[in-house]
Amino acid sequence: MNFENKNGSLPLHRRKNIFAELDQALRLSGFVGDTSLPRLLWLAFHTKDFERPVSVAVLGPSGAGKSFALKAAQKFVPDDWYETIHAMSEKALVYSPLDLKHRFLVIQEAAGMAKGEGRTLLRQLLTEGELNYVTVDSVDGELGGKHLRREGPTGVMMTTTAASLHPEDASRMFCFNFSDDPEQARAILRTQASARKPKLSEDVLEAWKNFSAQALSRKVDVIIPFAEDLADAVPVTHLRIRRDFEQVLKLIETSARLHRSNRERADNGAYIATIEDYAHVFDLVARPLSEGIEATVPQGVVDVVRAVEELARTESALVCSGISQKDVAQHIGRDKSFVSRNVEVALSHGFLEDWNYGKGRVSDLRVGHAALPSNETVLPRPESLK
Repeated sequence: MNFENKNGSLPLHRRKNIFAELDQALRLSGFVGDTSLPRLLWLAFHTKDFERPVSVAVLGPSGAGKSFALKAAQKFVPDDWYETIHAMSEKALVYSPLDLKHRFLVIQEAAGMAKGEGRTLLRQLLTEGELNYVTVDSVDGELGGKHLRREGPTGVMMTTTAASLHPEDASRMFCFNFSDDPEQARAILRTQASARKPKLSEDVLEAWKNFSAQALSRKVDVIIPFAEDLADAVPVTHLRIRRDFEQVLKLIETSARLHRSNRERADNGAYIATIEDYAHVFDLVARPLSEGIEATVPQGVVDVVRAVEELARTESALVCSGISQKDVAQHIGRDKSFVSRNVEVALSHGFLEDWNYGKGRVSDLRVGHAALPSNETVLPRPESLK
């Protein structure tokens, strides 16, 4: 696929599937494996002008490639769309001179964020689109009230090695569990062994940034004709679906804006989103959305729960003191850190129980009282809406 025309520009605005173009561009830039995460991040960056941008948290073990995926997406959007930080103090959001209005705050590791009031301030910024903070200051030896305001709206992209986020944080963003897949690791090793250099030029990357800037250069109205059908098809058993559904609509609208040269227009001039726009979004968020409302769980959690079930059926497990995380690691052929983070999630959901729980103790894992979910997506498949 040729990204450049004769004068070196990128006629991306005329391409019928910008996500297919991005998939190939990411691979040419050095990204290996499934490009779903950087494509989701790239799409989310384009929601910066909404009253509540779409925020994304990427969860995964150290060294899995979370930050690499985030940086890969950043290469394809204008540099002034985001501000990258690695750590911040509790009240940094209030006092920082950074301009965060219609921009993204990129946090490379959530562990570098202050807890307590710092997290509360971030939640307010994401939900309300601004921060209003009243404090006491001393002026000429006299105490007086001081009102500090941080103007948004602001989106957040963050990575974390935590197995899960606080529910108040998780409900405000899509949580993408980055797969620690052996095949993905093997593909990365092969790429490193071949010493292949990225084949995407700086000119091409600049053209992608120009495309993004032009796509958001003016306000564009979008109609989603199937929005009510979509609303009728999603479950309402979990309160957070109200926030998530709104974010899904924003992503569909954004896809239509990016493809507007190939979209029909209504009588009032608004562009009409298509099922193809929904299909693009479905491919990127169906699983993280389902995991967010616990309709499904990450594959790693399934693997450790199934391993405990299988080990519990063996005679050797029945006569010993219990099933340890080391036993599980040996059974599925994965390292202890992979098992530990997924066992932690399984315990928190009741899929497993640890009868010898405690720091420094050897786990005694048993099958829990809760059954694994059916692994179905909460979003209807695109073909069902046609």
